[in-house]
Formats: sequence, structure tokens, C-alpha cells
Amino acid sequence: KQTIRLINLTLRNTGQKSAVGQAETIYFNSDTGKLIAENCSFKSQQDTILTKGYNWFYQCYVEGNTDFIWGYAQTCLFEECKIQALENNGNHSVIFQARCPQNSIGYVLLNCEIHNANTSLKGSYFARSSGKASVRDNISVINCQLTGNSIISRWYNKDINTNTPDPSPQMASVSSGWKQYGLTDALGNEIIVADTNSYTLTEDEYLKHWSNRSLILGSDWLITKP
Repeated sequence: KQTIRLINLTLRNTGQKSAVGQAETIYFNSDTGKLIAENCSFKSQQDTILTKGYNWFYQCYVEGNTDFIWGYAQTCLFEECKIQALENNGNHSVIFQARCPQNSIGYVLLNCEIHNANTSLKGSYFARSSGKASVRDNISVINCQLTGNSIISRWYNKDINTNTPDPSPQMASVSSGWKQYGLTDALGNEIIVADTNSYTLTEDEYLKHWSNRSLILGSDWLITKP
């Protein structure tokens, strides 16, 4: 299995969404490999980070406005990172679009700051679905602080736009779909998410499955904080 480790790097794609659309800063194209990024910045607009396989982003900065973290990861953990949703020409911004294999952990934000810099009245959202039934919208937002102009506290589903596809699975659970736990605003006040398709973990589920990187990544990583 291949492992790539990035430390203290800034990767920027200067392509404007209006001109080029998709504009990754990095594409990790390995179903079995591992990507580790420590203290790195990833800056673009659409599709900033695209991954497969197994990934750990630690104390990184990621920005974008449209599906700017997306892909096919088995497990992709963002730990103690800052995730910033940018302006999107008056439209809404979306952080994630996941197309994960069945039985995968998927994309996880753990102990992160999620900052909304988009001032559009159309808002910003955690994720939207590709509408592909063969993959899973496995995304978990856990113990994160929500900051910015108007905090991000919704998933982009039919409650927002009746024309958007349902996530897969349509109804999330502790092991699959859109999940959240322990969200607060900048003052530490609890943020309640009550979207139709998302699932709020119980404290017991959080402690057993989602409370630290070893539970999420697995013990075979044998990694410690720098």
C-alpha cells in the first residue's frame, strides 16, 4: 500500500469556477493507499480536494464553494482543521459530495471549525448528494464549531430544493449516510440539526465509534500527533 505524506504545504488552484468549473488542488487516486496531510492549505473554488482510499488531514485549511471536498474515499478524516465555504456568485455553497463505497466510513470532520464566508441569502450547506444509488453519502460532522456570517447547519436535501436527489441511503443511521454530533456556535451554544435525511448520533454511539482518530482510521495507521 502506498503512503504519501504532505507537511507544511500550500496548494492553490487559481482556476475560476465560472471559467473552468472543476479545479482540484489534489487528487489522491488510490483505492488502497494512504494520504496524510499535516498543517497544509488547500485553496480553490470547486472540487478543491478529491480522494479515494484512506486519508488523514490534520490541522489543515481547506476552502472552496462547490462540492469542495468530494470523492470515493473508504475513510477520509479531517481532524482539527478549518473548513471555509467561500462566496459562490450569489448562489449557495456546499462543502461535501461523497460517492463512497458501501460499508465505508466515508468523510469525517472531527473537532473542526466550519466557517461560512458566503454572504448569499441562499446559504451554505454541509453536503449534497450525487443521486447515485450505487454509492453512499457517508459524511459525518462531529464536535465541530460553526462560525461565520450565517452558520452552516443544514444538509442540502429536498427540504431545501425539491429537485435535488435524495441521499443514499435516504435515511441515515449510525453507520451510513449523513450524520452529526456535538455541533456548537462560536459561543459554545448547541446547534440542533433536524434535517429529514440526517442522523444525530447518541452519546454512546459517539463514544463507541466516532470519538477519536483511532476509532475512525483504525489501529493499523499507528500514527500520533506531530
